[in-house]
Amino acid sequence: MYTEPRRAWFVSKRGNVATACPMSLDRRTPPDEGPSLLAEAARLEARGEPATLCTVVQVTGSAPRGLGARMIVYSDGRIRGTIGGGSLERQVVERCRSSPITEPILIQSDLGHDAGMACGGRVQVLLEPLGRTPWLLLFGAGHIASALAPMAADCGFRVAVVDRQTGSWDPARFPEGTLWFPTLEEATGAAVPLDERSYAVIATGDHARDGEVLASVLAYPLSYVGMIGSQAKVMSLLADLCRQGVSGEALARVRAPIGLDIGAETPAEIAVSILAEIVAVRRAKHVRRLGRPLAEITARGRPPQPGEPGNPQSAQRA
Repeated sequence: MYTEPRRAWFVSKRGNVATACPMSLDRRTPPDEGPSLLAEAARLEARGEPATLCTVVQVTGSAPRGLGARMIVYSDGRIRGTIGGGSLERQVVERCRSSPITEPILIQSDLGHDAGMACGGRVQVLLEPLGRTPWLLLFGAGHIASALAPMAADCGFRVAVVDRQTGSWDPARFPEGTLWFPTLEEATGAAVPLDERSYAVIATGDHARDGEVLASVLAYPLSYVGMIGSQAKVMSLLADLCRQGVSGEALARVRAPIGLDIGAETPAEIAVSILAEIVAVRRAKHVRRLGRPLAEITARGRPPQPGEPGNPQSAQRA
């Protein structure tokens, strides 16, 4: 049977004020806390509900909780579990809510200096995003979509295909775990997010249908909206949407023709160019070359040194 860990209280005087801080003497985490919190984390991840999993990963000196203590901070500020309460916990909650946690980060707190707690120890807490897995929404289940889906899955995207032509859907052409919906409404009903976590590629193969889909997705704050098509098709669709009352600000978000200009011709090559553009948007990077033509390099009479333009390693470290 689980019993509450033994605790000691350290009393410290700062000026005329006495403060106290609890410390776990046996550094144990309740045996039912870890599994239940991890189960909740898995549920949040599966449903795409944004939250942050906070885990104590290092303790130096005295601290209110030991290694492995966990807490979930929900997007509305609610918490489940505890990493020790007090100023430390408030600091972590404030950090989680101040800006979205999109990548795992490690924060360190000096419980005396930073958190104003009498414990005096130091704690490192790992913050891991939950429910923020990026989604790729493929409108159309054609050749480009089937080439793009496995590449996106390998890059960490969850993939959902929206195609009302049920006869075009063949699960064997898409990676395991790909979701299929006949309409966007059914996708949202199944908890597919339509926010900054999502990236949309429109390639239905039907000019009118592309326009309908584009008008629908522009109503949501997606991070990326791209559409397959020639320059003439793109300008025609955008003009139609403008006449329908879609704002110029919304239309400016559309990336069309889609993808980076790498001279792609085959469906696989086009998929590479599209995914490269999506990754650049996701990482908020401006596209640039990592290296320079060999002729430019050999014209110097020597290879570029680290830090000089044209050195690929310098570009990758930048």
